[in-house]
Amino acid sequence: MLDCHEPHIYGCNDSGEFLWFHFNGVAARPYVEHLYEKNGIHYRGINTEKLRLRFQEIISAAAKPVVNEPGISHNIDGILTVLAAETVVTVNEFLRPTLEYIAKHFDEPISIEELAALSLMSPSNLIRYFRRCLDVTPHEYLLLYRLKQSKRLLVSTTESIERIAELCGFNSASHFARAFKKENLMTPKEFRSIGI
Repeated sequence: MLDCHEPHIYGCNDSGEFLWFHFNGVAARPYVEHLYEKNGIHYRGINTEKLRLRFQEIISAAAKPVVNEPGISHNIDGILTVLAAETVVTVNEFLRPTLEYIAKHFDEPISIEELAALSLMSPSNLIRYFRRCLDVTPHEYLLLYRLKQSKRLLVSTTESIERIAELCGFNSASHFARAFKKENLMTPKEFRSIGI
């Protein structure tokens, strides 16, 4: 994981292959910093075949006349998930009940007090721990999780934007649309049209 804003060179002593991509977005820098802090630039013991397949799918999708942006986004997410997998297991042990609760109840109203009780922490300690481990607050994590689920529904279903907003726990379609555009630089409707 390298910061493209810093000068760097890379190579290997034996024969090798380099697969890389440049990614950007609101959460890109904190995510890279988080992975770098935990792993440096070397990742050992990861499933390189899974990564290779993801890269091949990205290259294939990008070469098509109509680019399947949601598919590319899904594969980038898969690569980052593989890179973060070991870190997440160790770092999130105290957060596991909270993260599992969010995964099961993201479509419902969730308070910081509920989440803190699950992790046996005060709300302020939970916020600090989230920031230290995941580089986001619990509220930001919940919002990003809801947006991730909305992308899946936009691509895989024909549900209306209003219904998807409801299914993902947003209190209105307009709130959903604003949050989606801020994070993805496009509206839910634009995202869906690219993926179909």
